[in-house]
Amino acid sequence: MSHTWPEIAEMRRGAALMLQGCPWFAWQIGDGSYRPCRYPAQLARYESDIFEGIKTAGFYAIRPDDLTRWGAIDFDSHGAVGSGHWLDVARRAFDTLAPKCAEAWLVESSPGGFHVVTFLPGLVAARDVRAMLGECAPAGVEVFPKQDIIRGDDPKAKGSLLRFPGKHQAKGTWARFIARRGLIAEPEKGITPAAARTGKWKEPKAGKWKESTEGERLESLYAVATRGISITGPRQRFNAMQKIAARLKGRAKTEADAEWVHDTFYNRHKRHIGTPFVESRIEFLTWFRKAAPCNVELPDYPLSPAEAAA
Repeated sequence: MSHTWPEIAEMRRGAALMLQGCPWFAWQIGDGSYRPCRYPAQLARYESDIFEGIKTAGFYAIRPDDLTRWGAIDFDSHGAVGSGHWLDVARRAFDTLAPKCAEAWLVESSPGGFHVVTFLPGLVAARDVRAMLGECAPAGVEVFPKQDIIRGDDPKAKGSLLRFPGKHQAKGTWARFIARRGLIAEPEKGITPAAARTGKWKEPKAGKWKESTEGERLESLYAVATRGISITGPRQRFNAMQKIAARLKGRAKTEADAEWVHDTFYNRHKRHIGTPFVESRIEFLTWFRKAAPCNVELPDYPLSPAEAAA
């Protein structure tokens, strides 16, 4: 019997949310460390063991495509700081973040330690999730994902990992939910499995190519156009938007594509933007129409072997 989840179906839904289409997860072993697993199907095979505490999973907060659907703040009790201190701080963070998210959990991960886990309606850039959570995290407290991107020059890179609510294999303690808000009814809807950075390439069988959805195409266009560009404070919108507009020229199929990229970037950084939304969009489309195709160089990010082969 689980001391964390009320029923196995609810645990299964939570695991699907945290897996978020990632091609790997991890098993916690007896000493508390983790061993990566490249077979997500094992989650279904051993779900009874997870529910009963025989096995414990950990999930990676950033996918190989540098997107994520969830983030977390880890209020861990090390040293002399007591449980009561972290509980109050974690509750405040939960109360601030929950209204902004599709679903949120406040979990006592171990005695004296707490996780605030937030879920978004769909995949977004990891750096945007980090920025949102960073506003509620005290200095020195870990934020997941810990990275903005997974560098392509390391095919084994998987990013940061958070323990799934359940039994700690080393301590023998159970996580418990203190509060939950929101409910994502279909956790896998719209989540396309991310390609693993294995460094190996296998030619797909004839007829097996999967056409990208319109949403996936636009997210890919956004990733290319905004790579290395973010707004971290006031008075940065002008230069950032000019660069993005120039990168889109020759890449965007239509002005509607450019408009979508503008709107998405604006909304993800609006806390630092003072220019009204409509004014910013009109200015952006003017730059887009005048820009020379791709006249802004992209930062030199090395490709992974799989990306180079593709």
